[in-house]
Amino acid sequence: MKEMRKTQEIILLLLIILLGIFITYIPHLEYPFPLHVDEWHHIALAEEIAKTGSFLQYYPYTGKPATHDLEIGYHMLLAGIQALTGLGIRMFILTGLFTIASILSVFTLARRWGEDIALLSALFVAIIPSTLAIGGPVFLIPVNLSLIFIPIGLKLAFDAKSAKHYLGLFSVCLFLLLSHPPSAAALLLVLSVYLTLNFKNKGRQLFLTLLLSILIALPNYLPYIQEKGIQSAVFSSHITLGGIAQLFGYISTFFLLVGTYFISRTRDPERWSMLIAVFLLFINMLIFIRTGFNPLIPYIRIFLPAMLLMSIVSAHGISKLKLKPLIVLTVILIVGLSIKQHLDQPYYHVIGSQEYQDFLWIKGNTPEDAKVLLDPWKARALTPVAERQVLSVTPFGPVEKIDKFNDEIRGFLLSNCTDISFLKRHGISLIYSEWCDSKDLIKAKDRIYFVSD
Repeated sequence: MKEMRKTQEIILLLLIILLGIFITYIPHLEYPFPLHVDEWHHIALAEEIAKTGSFLQYYPYTGKPATHDLEIGYHMLLAGIQALTGLGIRMFILTGLFTIASILSVFTLARRWGEDIALLSALFVAIIPSTLAIGGPVFLIPVNLSLIFIPIGLKLAFDAKSAKHYLGLFSVCLFLLLSHPPSAAALLLVLSVYLTLNFKNKGRQLFLTLLLSILIALPNYLPYIQEKGIQSAVFSSHITLGGIAQLFGYISTFFLLVGTYFISRTRDPERWSMLIAVFLLFINMLIFIRTGFNPLIPYIRIFLPAMLLMSIVSAHGISKLKLKPLIVLTVILIVGLSIKQHLDQPYYHVIGSQEYQDFLWIKGNTPEDAKVLLDPWKARALTPVAERQVLSVTPFGPVEKIDKFNDEIRGFLLSNCTDISFLKRHGISLIYSEWCDSKDLIKAKDRIYFVSD
C-alpha cells in the first residue's frame, strides 16, 4: 500500500512537471527566439563573459567600460552554460530546466507538511503566471531564480542542525544576493521573520549566516548606491492589489485566504514566517502604489517571490477540503483557467525571422570591430546574434540623455540616412534600416548599407 502511494505520488509529480514545461514553452510554439528584451540583454552579457573568460569589463553592445553589475552571479551562471553548450540566443530553452528545478524545489520544501500540500504547492508553481511586467518562468530572466533558491534556502534553514546546513544556506543567500537582489531580499525577509520567531533555538546562527552573506555581497552594491542612492529602478506602471488576485487567480486567492486562516491557528514558526512575509510583501506593494516610494528593491520584481509563498499558503487551503473529488475538481478548474490565461497572454517580438537572418549575414560578412547603426530597440537583439557593437540601445526605464540620443538616431533613419556627418562622427561601419537613400552608402543587400570610406 505504501509503495503504491509512493508510485502515485511520483506519477502525479511527473505530470505536474510536464504541465510546467508545456506552459513554459507556450510562447515559443510559434516563435523560436527570446521573448523579453531582458532576455536578449542577459544572453549578450553571458556571451561576452564566456568569450573573454573573465568578469564583464566592457559592455558588449556599445563597447563602453562596464560599471556595476548587480546580477553578476546570474550572468556568470549563463556564461558557464554558454561556454559548455554554445547555445547562444537559444539559451531560452533553459527555461524548461529552470521550471523543473523550481517544481522539485518547492515540492521538496513542502513535503514536510504532507504529500497533498507538497503536490499542490508544486502544481501552483508550475502554473505561476508570466507577464512582461513581472516576468515569470517563460522568460530567461534572473527573477526566476527565486522559484528555485528560495525553497532551497528555506528548507536548509528549517532543517538547520549542523554546520553543513548553515554553509548551504550561506551559499544560497550569497548567490541570490549576487544574482537577483529582489529575490534575495524576499528570502532574507522570510528568514528574518523565522529567526525572530525561533530565536531561542537557532536565531543566533541564522543571524550570523545572513549577516555574513550580506557583508560579502555588499561591495557589489556600493557603486550602485553611491551613484543612484536608495531609489530603485523606476517602472512606468504598477499592479494594484486587486490586479494581484486576478493575476494569481481568484480561486487560488480564495484558498490563499483559507490557508491563511488554518496556518494562523498553528504555532509553527516555519509556516508563520512565510505567512508574515507574504503580508509584509503586500505592505511593500501597497506603499509603492500609494506613495511611489521604491527603495532599493524594484517593487515589480517581488511579485514572483510573493506568488511562490502564496502558492504554498494556498496549497494549505485546498488541502483542507474534506472530499477528494472536490479537490480534484478544484485543481482541474484552476489548471484549466491558468492554461487559458497563459494562452491569452500577449508578448512582443523584438525581431522576426528575416531580421534574424540579416543579423547572421552581418556576423558572417563584417569585421569584428564593425559598429552598426539601427533602431535602438532592435539593437538589443543584434549584438547577441551578430556579435557586433551598436551605436545605442533602448535603456531599461527612462534615461533622459540616452532617450534624447535615441530620438536623434530614429530621426536620422527616418530622414533616409542622409546625414553622413552623423555617421562619420560616431564611427559607424554599416546601417541596418528598411530604406536609405544616400550616395555615400553602399547597399550590400536589402536593409543593409555599408558606409563608404
